[in-house]
Parts: sequence; C-alpha cells; structure tokens
Amino acid sequence: MKIFNRHRATALALLVLAPLGATAAPQEDDSAAAGERTVHIAPRADRILFSMSQHLAAATSFQVHAETLKDEPHPSGQWVEMARSSDVAVHRTRGIRSSVRGDMQNREFWSDLKTAAMLDPDSGLYALVEVPGTLDAALDHLIDEYGVAWPLADLAYSDPYLGMIEGAEVGSYVGLHRAGGVPCHHLAFRQAEVDWQIWIDAGIRPVPRKVTITYKQIEGAPRVTVNLSDWNFDAFLPEMFFQFNAPEGSEQIQIESVQED
Repeated sequence: MKIFNRHRATALALLVLAPLGATAAPQEDDSAAAGERTVHIAPRADRILFSMSQHLAAATSFQVHAETLKDEPHPSGQWVEMARSSDVAVHRTRGIRSSVRGDMQNREFWSDLKTAAMLDPDSGLYALVEVPGTLDAALDHLIDEYGVAWPLADLAYSDPYLGMIEGAEVGSYVGLHRAGGVPCHHLAFRQAEVDWQIWIDAGIRPVPRKVTITYKQIEGAPRVTVNLSDWNFDAFLPEMFFQFNAPEGSEQIQIESVQED
C-alpha cells in the first residue's frame, strides 16, 4: 500500500483519520508555487516533522510496536474495522525484520539487505527474492518490483521527511494533544489523494506516537489509524537476527514482478 508517494510505502502501511477541520488552521503559514500546485506548509509543522525525521535517521537501529485499525470493505457495503499488531526492528546497515498479526492475515518479513523473505506462518508458504544492498534501495525494490509494502516502511528510510512531505499541499500545526498517554505535537497534512495526521512526542525523543490517513478519493473515505509504542533505540540486533531460515515443513513459492513488459 503506497501512502505518501511512489517510493514510500507502509502500513505506517501504515495509517489515518478525519478530514482537516477549521481547528486545523496553522499558527504560522507560508506558500510557494510548485508546478501547478500552491503549497501552504506552516513553518512550525514543517520544523517538527523534520526534527522527527532527523531523530529517526540518526538512529543506527530501533524497534517499535504498532497497533493498527484499518477500514475494509464488507459485502454488506459497509466499511468494517480490522485490527493488526506489528513489531518492526531496523538496523540501517544490517537489515529489517517485521512480524504482523491481524484479523485478516499473519505475516513475517526478513531482509538482510541481500535477500528479502515473506512468510505466511499459517500456511507455511514463503517467498524469497534478491534485493539491493541498502535499506532504502531494498524497500523501493520490493514495492516497485513486487508491490510488497514493508510494514512501517516510511519510518525505516534514511530520510523519512522526504517521503512524508513530498506531495503535501497543506500542512498545519493543530496543537499540543495527547497520544499514547503523552503530550504530542499534532500535525495535519493534505495531499491530492490522502489527508493524514501525525502526533509527534513533545518530549526529548521526537518519535511519532500516532498516525492516521484518510483515503479521500475512495468512496466512503476509508481510514487507517496506527498507534506506535515501545520505542527502543538500544536493542541488540546482530546480523543473524535479520537472516531468514525456512521453518521445517515450509514450502517456497515464487512471486511475480508487477512491472509491465
């Protein structure tokens, strides 16, 4: 699922919420022409989002837990809410690993920046593909070549800010609000296809605590909400942690490229 732009996927593949209301007016504002678009990003919102990105980019490694609520279509015509839990571990030179447990599916992901593996633990089926040797390139390759969006990928890139701000047409500082029980800077952004909000911890570590996205061009405007917790920047993540070993009795399958001939 592509969230912010072509090269930035998440669950944050991630995220999502209600359209911006009147209370989302920025405390400060500036504008600049960008092609045929006029961009209005409040400087305060921009600074806080950039600070969060710099904090994550400076971390050699981190772990985070996410609880996601996602609207899914039901045969009745109603949007129904489905839940999933994700645990993600990132080491910028060793790899990325994720575990997802949810109402609709369970998945395990590994990449040591040489290969990437995706396992369905319920069926025992797995796929293994080669990837480029950097984290950014590996994540881009998976989404562009196979349509595979790594859970919470937006946070793992070397420049999360670029992936989030690119395409934003309006950015607002909403206020100091609580998320996950802690005071956070609440920011709201609008893009052509989505409206999204992010709550960034106002304490000494400016980590995201909550993200929401509204897919406003889809009928019914489905939403995703992701709550982020248990941030750990001191975890021991050796190389072997990111290496995939096929479980006994599992079966390898092939996944095809989504690239057009």
